[in-house]
Amino acid sequence: WRVFDLVCGRGDCLTVPGKGGLRPGGVDPTPAMLDEARRQGLDVSNLDLIAALRSAETCSIGAVTSFQVVEHLDPNTLLELFQQAMRVLHPGGVLLLETPNPENLQVGAYSFWLDPTHVRPIPPPLLAHSASYFGFIDVAIVRSNPWREDLRFDAEGDAARHLEKLMFSAQDYALVARKPYAKNAAPALANH
Repeated sequence: WRVFDLVCGRGDCLTVPGKGGLRPGGVDPTPAMLDEARRQGLDVSNLDLIAALRSAETCSIGAVTSFQVVEHLDPNTLLELFQQAMRVLHPGGVLLLETPNPENLQVGAYSFWLDPTHVRPIPPPLLAHSASYFGFIDVAIVRSNPWREDLRFDAEGDAARHLEKLMFSAQDYALVARKPYAKNAAPALANH
C-alpha cells in the first residue's frame, strides 16, 4: 500500500516506509523542498494537502501521515483532513498525525509560539475526539521527545508529581488511528 505524507518537505519521513516495502509518496506546497525530495528519487507532488487528499481515489492509500503540520491548519481544514483521510484510506489503513504537545507548559506557553505560522496548539484529547468522530478506531496518543532526565527534578508527593508532568511531559505527541475494516460512512463537514 501507499504511504501518503502530507507536507512532506524534503521527504525525510518518506525514506523509512520505502525500506519496509511500502510505496511512499508525499505532497508539499513548497517547490524548493520538493526539489530535494526528488533528488532522493521520492514520489512527491507540488500540491496543497487538502487538494491532494481530494484528488486521491477512495480506499487507495494504506497510511496518511503528517509530521508537525496540523498545528498550522485552521479548524475547518483540520476537519476536512480527517474526513478526506477516512475516505482515501483503505479499510484497516492508518492515520498518523504528529504535533507539539501542549500538555507540556513549556511547549504550549512558549516554544510552540516561536513559529509564527502556528495557528493554535491542539490538546491530545481534541485530536483523539476528532478522529473518533470521523469514524476512526483504535485511536491512540503516543507521546514522544521527552526532556532529558538531568533537566528534570525529583518529584515527591502528588502536587510535585503533577508539576513534574506539566513541566517535563513529552514535547510532541502523535495521534495514531485506524480506519475500520467494516464500511462506515464518515460524517459530512456540512454537519459542523
